[in-house]
Amino acid sequence: MKIIKPTLLLISLILPIVSSAITIEPANIIVKSGESVTLTVNGADSGTYKWRISAGHLSSVFGKPLSLNAQAYTEKSVQYHVPKKAGNYEVEVSVNGNKAIAKITVYLDLIVSPTKLQIKAGETASLQAYGGVPPFTWTAEKGQINTENPAKINYQAPSDINDTTLQVKDAVGNVNIVAIRIITPLSVNPESFSLQPKTSKLVNLSGGLPPFTSIVNTGSGKLEQEYGILTIQKTSHKQKHYM
Repeated sequence: MKIIKPTLLLISLILPIVSSAITIEPANIIVKSGESVTLTVNGADSGTYKWRISAGHLSSVFGKPLSLNAQAYTEKSVQYHVPKKAGNYEVEVSVNGNKAIAKITVYLDLIVSPTKLQIKAGETASLQAYGGVPPFTWTAEKGQINTENPAKINYQAPSDINDTTLQVKDAVGNVNIVAIRIITPLSVNPESFSLQPKTSKLVNLSGGLPPFTSIVNTGSGKLEQEYGILTIQKTSHKQKHYM
């Protein structure tokens, strides 16, 4: 009887080495035009970091130009100086066969046109927001707001005040305030009076929109403003009745 000895069969398995994924922190950024932000690679502590940008420029976190090694940067953290033009941009880095992307949103200063508003009581005016980061929130101290689109409104002035404000706020907290002057009808007090020769009278004006011009038919007169109250002082050489 023949005895067969068992044969030990060794099978070596070659498993692929899987590289760990990398990320850029922060991965999503909203930043104002002309500013800069620090970007750091996570998941790779060594290697040659190949950064790619479509606009703006890179520097080291110490403000110096980045050192080069085989056409790539050796720093895992860089300072990205965003472009001046508003828009959406990407910053890409690759190292050890892995790639990561950070998305950058660049915005401009939040402004409103017109920057100041003079409007008659009860009338309506349009205002438009530019720059900033939508969506916008509009609030009025007095008066009514009708939204035409997220960046444009129609403002109806109140009828019982002279000065007020309107505010717009964007998604990241930027605020712009518009000063509003409500023009109420011009009135004179007293509306009618008589003057004896070489006497004077103070006439109180309210409402309207300065500067004011006084017309004196006879004698002389002057226009004064004190504590926000406009007065006209008229000196008469002849007896005159004013209405």
